[in-house]
Amino acid sequence: MKHLALVNQIFAQSRYLFHGLRVAIEFLHRDKQLSGCRRGILDNLAFEGALPVPELARRRKVSRQFIQTTINELLEQGWVEPITNPLHRRSSLFALTDTGHSVFQQIKAREAAFLTELPMPDVSPQDLEITLATLQKLTRTLHAALPEGTTQNEAETVEDQTHAVA
Repeated sequence: MKHLALVNQIFAQSRYLFHGLRVAIEFLHRDKQLSGCRRGILDNLAFEGALPVPELARRRKVSRQFIQTTINELLEQGWVEPITNPLHRRSSLFALTDTGHSVFQQIKAREAAFLTELPMPDVSPQDLEITLATLQKLTRTLHAALPEGTTQNEAETVEDQTHAVA
């Protein structure tokens, strides 16, 4: 690959950014004991509507068991609720409760305030647009290269073999 070194650097930097975001989320929302995964699932349900555990797992490239554990935690907090799945009797859909919607709005507002105050003097809106477009292309390329049904653990095995995936 012509750009292998750059792609590896981008993936390495993406990992640093991912972990930094995880720490920021946990710090910003420490009063809610919100992990990055819980926040991600709230985001999925807020923007995509009710989803079953297997679909959440597919979209996040993690195991169903991992998502089920996280859903159970969100159920205990009263932020999500199971609803009947008209397409599958045994696989409930999960949706945000009114409390979940309210909490998610608080999360988004807190994050917006944090990002507004984040100093970025050397980053232009054009830089951000190019970065976003490039990351979207790389994400699509990576996901298309993974076998259907690949989970995070299986993707880590692929990383060990190729040294080129995030």
